[in-house]
Amino acid sequence: MRQTLKNELRYQQVAALLCRSLKRNRHLINDRRDDSVAEMTEIEPATAETEETIPAKEAVGGGR
Repeated sequence: MRQTLKNELRYQQVAALLCRSLKRNRHLINDRRDDSVAEMTEIEPATAETEETIPAKEAVGGGR
């Protein structure tokens, strides 16, 4: 029982530390998210012409 209480306390301490860290670094997280969105919009979307298509029967195993 005592070990369980120690583990629970440790868990709560780690959770509190993570929350504080996230709050402190939220601006960095948001900046990275903004950068990722900007990078995704710069990349051209793949078109159907560049992708190889396989009929459904072949993809499943020859349609047997």
